[in-house]
Amino acid sequence: FDTSQVNNMSQMFSNCESLTSLDVSNFDTSQVTNMSNMFSSCDSLIQLDLSNFITANVSEMVWMFGRCRNLENVDVSSFDTSCVTNMNYMFDSCERLTGLDVSGFDTSQVTEMDSMFSDCKSLTSLDVSNFDTSHATNMRYIFSSCNSLMTLYTPINVLLDVEVPSTTVIPSPFNKEKWYWDETPVTHLPKGLNYS
Repeated sequence: FDTSQVNNMSQMFSNCESLTSLDVSNFDTSQVTNMSNMFSSCDSLIQLDLSNFITANVSEMVWMFGRCRNLENVDVSSFDTSCVTNMNYMFDSCERLTGLDVSGFDTSQVTEMDSMFSDCKSLTSLDVSNFDTSHATNMRYIFSSCNSLMTLYTPINVLLDVEVPSTTVIPSPFNKEKWYWDETPVTHLPKGLNYS
């Protein structure tokens, strides 16, 4: 299965609702520019190893894993997202994900992050401290219904008002200490938040 010349993998496995396992470890994705909805609504998929994916040319990751409701583990730690502009609903409704490493994501070109992690009901901690949101124009509902999210490592600068669950504590990306606004847990990240 030679994918070396493929540039569009949009909806490739979308709505494969009974698919429980998938081996894409030998996929050559070096020419791919669009991965939107690639695995969306793969309701029965439990884990996904994408550690060999080359994503340097990808600009679209909309709904890439959206509604993978039983997905417990997906390795995106090696993703090069430097060309991505749209991450709307990327992990939306991944209800069984307990951990997700996006700490290396380059979001400097991303303008859309609507509902990126919404309804990740089992996610307890998330590190987005390296996210560059300087071009983001839409971060609406980015953490909506992340009801188990207890710790959120945030970017140094936040240019938009971003709501977070009221139970979430926001540690400083510098010293990881817990902090509060007016001695109450933060319920949103104020626009213009700057630690420096």
